[in-house]
Amino acid sequence: MGKAVKINPEELSDNAIVDKYKPNLKRFDKAKKMIGLVVGEMKKFEVILSDESQVSAMDMLKIASSVEKAIEKKRKDQVAPWNDGVAQINSYVKDLVKDLKPGIETVKKAVLSYQQEQERKAIALRTETRKNTLLELGYENDENTLFKHDVDGVITIAEIENYNDIHWDKVLEQAAQRISESVAALQEKNEEAEELSALFSDQHEDLIKPTPAPAVATFAPSHSIPIPAKLKGTTRRWTFQVTDGSIVPKEYLKVDEVAIREAVNKGIRDIPGVRIYQDTSLSIR
Repeated sequence: MGKAVKINPEELSDNAIVDKYKPNLKRFDKAKKMIGLVVGEMKKFEVILSDESQVSAMDMLKIASSVEKAIEKKRKDQVAPWNDGVAQINSYVKDLVKDLKPGIETVKKAVLSYQQEQERKAIALRTETRKNTLLELGYENDENTLFKHDVDGVITIAEIENYNDIHWDKVLEQAAQRISESVAALQEKNEEAEELSALFSDQHEDLIKPTPAPAVATFAPSHSIPIPAKLKGTTRRWTFQVTDGSIVPKEYLKVDEVAIREAVNKGIRDIPGVRIYQDTSLSIR
């Protein structure tokens, strides 16, 4: 890896050189006054009681629609130069940085891949260390899927791999305590058996035999295998991938309204679970 090139992004932040745009809104004063007149006239037709009133209302609607279109045209004329400038800047900058994002993503993947590999190695080493600890406590490895003990039951591979150090030490401490108590009880039973054997050794020597005691379990806090710390800026979140849409519960499915609209436009009038009806609207021309 060669010598790092000095790059200072702050050199791009020159706030003094910014094109200033200030719109002249007074150009819409006449439109504002005209809108007031139109709104006032339309209030006269909020209730239609005669054919004559209906005709007058339609005439007023045409005027109002024309005013709205004229104002919209004026707005477009005013903002067109700015929109053109925005489009030019956006297009230029998009082309300018087109090689930047792929490079960023490539390096991100490399960094995350390295960290994940280091975590995998650390977890594998920690898991192996924990397995050896269980073997020392008298557990047996059952086809590498779980560890079982005649006294203490079983500990699964998932527990071995996923428990943090605090939880794992607690599990080991409790297991060692139970095993030690069992061994102590067995030793007490053997002592009683030895006493009986001494009293009746001549008559029942073959019947009174002590039970072999397993090794006494001892506990010491596990040697922590450090898992690489999460890099600054990295986040972990749950995500998903649909593998079989046919079995996804219906509460997670979304109705395709675009497809329904296309079907209705093509003349389909019966779709289960959908009400298809005519809606009336008024066009002003």
